[in-house]
Amino acid sequence: MKRVAVISCLLVLLNIVCAFAAGPGKAEFDKWAKTVKLAGYSYGGVDQTDPGVFMAGWMSSKGDVLGVHLHPLASFKSFQQVINKKKPESFSYKGLPAVYSDGSGFGQIAIKYEKSGKVISISQMGQSAQPKGLSKAELLKLLDVMKPELLLK
Repeated sequence: MKRVAVISCLLVLLNIVCAFAAGPGKAEFDKWAKTVKLAGYSYGGVDQTDPGVFMAGWMSSKGDVLGVHLHPLASFKSFQQVINKKKPESFSYKGLPAVYSDGSGFGQIAIKYEKSGKVISISQMGQSAQPKGLSKAELLKLLDVMKPELLLK
């Protein structure tokens, strides 16, 4: 009987730990995204693009969409792959591992938030007349305004 009680307690503890380690979900992501105010962009909402992956979008008056994706932690490796014969640049964002990729028509940053079990990525999609996406500096400036650390503690 003691074994059953101990195993039950361990299972309850495991469920509690997993619940906290899972990081924010769609509701928390949407709540955070609604507080982000970007000059020249209007907030368009949150959608689930893949299982466990959520995207918030902001649209500019030019029709450009700034997309912020919330991914499971395991997806960080996929951001480190070579794209268009270019290896992404590894760097640190506020002490966290991050990568920047640039390609024809897009720029993207992905940041690994180990404690939250999530990766957040930001990129510009659907550029109206820009042959090149946002630069690393421009994306970092937007991230500083967004303050993803408020969501991913």
